[in-house]
Amino acid sequence: MKRLSPILFLVLFFACAEAPLSENKFETLVIPCGEKVSIQTEGGINFEFKENSFDCGTTTTVFLEYRAAMDKPSMVLDGLHTISNDGRVLESGGMLQFEANVPIDEGFYVDVPYVSSPTKMQLFKLSDDGTWGLEGDLNVAPSIEITEGGERLYDVHCKNCHSKDMSAKLTGPALGNIHLKRSKEWLYDFTRNSQKMINEGNPEALCVWYEWQPVLMNNFTLSDAELDSIYAYVERESVLQGIDWYKEGYEKTECENLVESDSFYVPNFFFTGGHSSSQGGKRFILPIDTFGWYNVDAFVNAPPIVESPLLKFKGKRAARNIVMIYKDRNIIIPFYPEGGREFRLLNSYGKSILSIPTGEVVVLSYPERLNGEYGWLETEINKTGNEFEFSLDFYGFKEFEERVKTAF
Repeated sequence: MKRLSPILFLVLFFACAEAPLSENKFETLVIPCGEKVSIQTEGGINFEFKENSFDCGTTTTVFLEYRAAMDKPSMVLDGLHTISNDGRVLESGGMLQFEANVPIDEGFYVDVPYVSSPTKMQLFKLSDDGTWGLEGDLNVAPSIEITEGGERLYDVHCKNCHSKDMSAKLTGPALGNIHLKRSKEWLYDFTRNSQKMINEGNPEALCVWYEWQPVLMNNFTLSDAELDSIYAYVERESVLQGIDWYKEGYEKTECENLVESDSFYVPNFFFTGGHSSSQGGKRFILPIDTFGWYNVDAFVNAPPIVESPLLKFKGKRAARNIVMIYKDRNIIIPFYPEGGREFRLLNSYGKSILSIPTGEVVVLSYPERLNGEYGWLETEINKTGNEFEFSLDFYGFKEFEERVKTAF
């Protein structure tokens, strides 16, 4: 057996009710059925609804209820955890729950603040077994605050030649993911004076001219801030419309085929990274297609251990469920009774090898109903092996709640 040597900062508690301990109540959004609506909330959770987001039937108004657990105290008091349905440990960037008075049709988008992570952040949904199931990768795009002004400018200066369907051509090319195919400097120079760049022999500009002649793009006297907004809007719409050319491969144009035959030289300017989200205000975009809990998470890379930790409760009062909460990260790992007063990690049964972060400060806690009191133990343990013994002190809810908020 390999050594498991975390330094433990222990907290255990019991609750007097089955419901979550927090007062994290639902917020309600009132949305007209069949309309395209964007809503920015005071809590930093933003929504984008399409005309067919909901199956309204004869209902004229949608009442969408949501609640967010974006920090660790909220996650703890809401009784949430970060274990995937295959038993792997996750680190959360925030959790949200959605309900409404009508069914979902095509769904809607929610954006939340971007969180950096050593591993890729992905979208998870709460499964029927109480664990998180992977839904898919998350896209990153500029925030609504940046792009709202960009849409207005796009309508004035761009949409007559460039479709708002970012995959469709008009008299000018489709602009989906254009930020991934050209640099910011090139885009701004070309927007302001494309003919100058063509006359100077800029290879990328010549390629555009070759494909679209005799149509010439107008010159626009727009500021950097205005162009920031326009291209941020294009970037966000590319994500919302599911334009994924950068990952799947951009269909080569006739001009590019000429490049390969050496009859016309254009350097490799595609897929150079562009200026993606360079305006700041990056957000994760969550596609919501069913009601329930969603979680922005990353799988935690940790060294494998042969056996999961075994927690042994020494107190006279019996605990039923325990959670290990990492002090400095949004990791919450539930433990369940293995027999008597011993607890094993959720979904570890039958597995000989597990991967959990070790050598970090953690907190053990979970709500249990027991005479209206909440157990709490703070201690530091540096122990070799995988077995840990603990006991509890007990407090009323107000003091317990304050301890949770102060500890995390």
